[in-house]
Amino acid sequence: MNARGRKEVGSSVARRRTIHVPHTLMRNEVFIRYRPDYWRPEFPIKWADKCVIPDAVFRMNGNYVFLECDHTQSMAQNERKIASYRELRDTGIFQRKYGAFPLIMYVTVSEYRLKLLRALLDGLHAEVLRINDLR
Repeated sequence: MNARGRKEVGSSVARRRTIHVPHTLMRNEVFIRYRPDYWRPEFPIKWADKCVIPDAVFRMNGNYVFLECDHTQSMAQNERKIASYRELRDTGIFQRKYGAFPLIMYVTVSEYRLKLLRALLDGLHAEVLRINDLR
């Protein structure tokens, strides 16, 4: 709320907008769209001395999904995270414990980013959607 709005309602608390709000809303849109039977936001997946933290881990129809919401993240960051997913898949740890390696679902904001992410995810069991495709 700006200064004028705070004065109008008698508030002195100034709250800053953060980049986390649109990111959280994107994640919530996925939950609303798919209604998974299992949902864990920001759940760390650890192996050896490594860790990757999907924006959410969820299960639909008995299959796990690693969700990534790409709102303002740099492509270099996306590339590093995707490399971590490849490394985790190649260890076979997840597959031994849960069966198949999860679908990696990226939700992004533009057609341009969608194309870049699809190229980065080549060779992985992955799906890339625009946020508008979920609505």
